[in-house]
Amino acid sequence: MLIPLGTERALKRPPIVTQGLIVVNMLIYLSAVMLSYFNIMDREAFANFGHFWMQDFKVWQLITYQFLHDPYGIFHLGFNMLFLWVFGRSVEDRLGHISFLTFYLMAGIFAGIAHGMLENAPVIGASGSIAGVSGAFLALFPRSRVRVLFVFFIISLMSIQAKWIIGFYIAFNLLNQGLGMLGPSDNSVAYGAHLGGYLFGFMFAFTMLATGLLKREDMDVFYLLRQRHRRAQLRSVAKKTHGGIWDTRGVAPKEPSAAPAAKPMTAKQREEARRRAEISKLLEDHKLEEAARRFRV
Repeated sequence: MLIPLGTERALKRPPIVTQGLIVVNMLIYLSAVMLSYFNIMDREAFANFGHFWMQDFKVWQLITYQFLHDPYGIFHLGFNMLFLWVFGRSVEDRLGHISFLTFYLMAGIFAGIAHGMLENAPVIGASGSIAGVSGAFLALFPRSRVRVLFVFFIISLMSIQAKWIIGFYIAFNLLNQGLGMLGPSDNSVAYGAHLGGYLFGFMFAFTMLATGLLKREDMDVFYLLRQRHRRAQLRSVAKKTHGGIWDTRGVAPKEPSAAPAAKPMTAKQREEARRRAEISKLLEDHKLEEAARRFRV
């Protein structure tokens, strides 16, 4: 199990909406406990009042279901709030308070509908909304490192790039949703809602970046795409360079053969050869940024 504990990204503004959502979710859960304790309404009836079920569609339940959790266990609420705290603060910092709250609720609505299209069962919980937040984090900060508690026979702390840990959870949900569609499955986890949230969150943030509505940074997915394109260009240059690091990898040396004497190089050719050799050396030393600058000169 991989349990995220925090990220390395520094915040520029206080995450008041994220904090507020956590408080509201906790207060609603405690309200259900108190109502049950005083025999006013049992916990299951409280959850059934606000759950979302496509067969008994009530539009307001697309919002209320996002703030309800398993009435008989604290772990459903606890894990959801932990994920919201870890990933929500940075996404709120990038989107702004009002935009983040609107996005959070929209992600929950999309996740609920996705669940209703895949499963004939009611759904409660903030996990669809928080999956949306995680999907947005994947688009905005794929290279940001996440502190993770790794629990599998041993317990250890690790630092993993966000794209790997969020990708792991997306793959986990895809696998379980696929297995559930092939045969009987445990309907206690709304994998379809999670996948709908991940899709909505990633596409929302990706579109905001692509259209310029959200300013791009050196941590977002577009930066990764630019870096990948730049590395491809550098490899192309290095392949044309005699003695480049990609020229002889895995290739047996050829027997020397007689060849006509080479013509003397012009000053321009010598400068070009020197420049290519310098770029190749930078690539060998994994100094990609410096190699890119030399390539663009």
